Amino acid sequence: MKSFYSASLIALGADQISKVLIRFLVPAGRDTGYPVSWLTIYHINNNGAAFGLLHGMGWLLLPFTVLTVAAVIYAAFKYRQLALPLGFIAGGALGNAVDRVCRGVVTDFICLPYWPVFNLADVFITAGALLLALRVMKPEIEVSARTRS
Repeated sequence: MKSFYSASLIALGADQISKVLIRFLVPAGRDTGYPVSWLTIYHINNNGAAFGLLHGMGWLLLPFTVLTVAAVIYAAFKYRQLALPLGFIAGGALGNAVDRVCRGVVTDFICLPYWPVFNLADVFITAGALLLALRVMKPEIEVSARTRS
């Protein structure tokens, strides 16, 4: 469970620190973007869900987030080998929930070409889901000692 808590705290901490820095350093809006290699840094206040869905109704996501994090914690206790990816998912979900509760909006700032603006919480949720899928789909390696007679 140590890896679950560590992953959750890393995801939550990195997300919240990055958002504080963006809010402090980058003016809000799409008028001011800072190109960094192949991505652009913006400061967007998202009051909906991912990809601008449910615009103005982000508060609807809070009960869903609470249930999701509870299910993830249960799964982490039951399936300890999945603690790391589940920790990333929980930490990312909590990162966006903290924004919704404390600010009423989620701070998004990473913009890739042809993709909606997102944040580190979204990165951790996605990475956790991918790691979880890979771990679940990976066939168990059977270790057997074969001796020649």
